[in-house]
Amino acid sequence: MNDYEKVINKADKLTEDFDALKAKFDKVLFYLEDDDKTNTKGLISRLAAVEGQLGEMITKNQIDKGKKSVYFVIGGALIWLISNFDKVVKLFTSVEIKG
Repeated sequence: MNDYEKVINKADKLTEDFDALKAKFDKVLFYLEDDDKTNTKGLISRLAAVEGQLGEMITKNQIDKGKKSVYFVIGGALIWLISNFDKVVKLFTSVEIKG
């Protein structure tokens, strides 16, 4: 086998390897990108949707925690007012309104 045949064989082998690599790359892209023909979402779109839903859930969870905190503060204030009702009444009755 002369040098020319070796170069041709090597080029053929590189072409085969490149074609196999391209086929694998195309398969990866098939899973990552949306398929307009079948309206199937790819992994990238699905991940974006999951991130959006997760963000909404985190925000809702933070709002719920904030609401609970406010309820606990209001409840604590009401319990304090009820337990010290006589002191609160004395405080307001002792205040003189001058007009």
